[in-house]
Amino acid sequence: MRSRPALLLHLSLALLLPLASAETVITITALSTRSEFSGNYCADLLQKALTASQRADEIIHLRHVESNQYQARMLANLNNLPNSVAWSMADKNRNQALMPIRIPLFKGLLGMRVFIIRKQDQTRFDQIESLEDLQQLVAGQGAHWPDTHILRSNGLKVATAMDANLLVKMLKAERFDYYPRGVVEAWHELNILNDPTLTVEKNILLVYHADLYFYVGAGNHSLAERIERGLRQLQKTGEFDRYFYSHQRIVEALRQLEAAPRRVFYLDIDGVNARALVENNPDWYQAFSEDSNPPHPDHSDKQKQLDDRTN
Repeated sequence: MRSRPALLLHLSLALLLPLASAETVITITALSTRSEFSGNYCADLLQKALTASQRADEIIHLRHVESNQYQARMLANLNNLPNSVAWSMADKNRNQALMPIRIPLFKGLLGMRVFIIRKQDQTRFDQIESLEDLQQLVAGQGAHWPDTHILRSNGLKVATAMDANLLVKMLKAERFDYYPRGVVEAWHELNILNDPTLTVEKNILLVYHADLYFYVGAGNHSLAERIERGLRQLQKTGEFDRYFYSHQRIVEALRQLEAAPRRVFYLDIDGVNARALVENNPDWYQAFSEDSNPPHPDHSDKQKQLDDRTN
């Protein structure tokens, strides 16, 4: 397991002139830090958005290339790569340096955090009743991840490392107490680790206004507008929700999240109330009922409603 993916796409355009009409061939090269879940999910979603906004005279190709660069370095290069797209966890600095398309690709599920812990420590977490209690323990996060700033600004102690593999080793070595992961990450990563000494903590859910966004270079308004137009079209037709709710990793994450009530702690970002941003926002997954516990919606019914609406 490596650090959270930051993915770059370089769009190069070649103009073909057949006898009858001109076709624009767009080749999209995806540079990713791992050819894994977020890459596949986001690349497929981007392809759908580009297709939804595709002109009749365009042909779109997608090609993946794996990069060894860390997330921060890849994003720093985005402004130097014309007609390029990246996707990564949104934060204030990235939103200022680049141009975000402000539609959460995972409907906010990456801002819903459960903890990977040492299995023997579950009884310690059973005693956590408040955010103040949690502030006595130490989390582990990536040194350049936006989550690190969010946790620290809410009074939580954080130990950092450059690499997710190292974070797992540090957790096992008792260098920190818990490893917050998005609900679409935690159980899947545990399955990959196949380590009987680790588990997902049973009682607590951190929630903050964070998710992956598509980014383009600052000033690239035309590409940003095209991607947003495509995503909004997918939302309008129900294709976005159909893709989201049928994706295996998301189905499993929601099943685990909704298996039992959790104690929810909202974390504000730069003084902005997280709960107010998340609740009743149609772009974000609505996970909570009035008592702040995750509900148990029947996603098979939701999928049937989507199919009925769009068929």
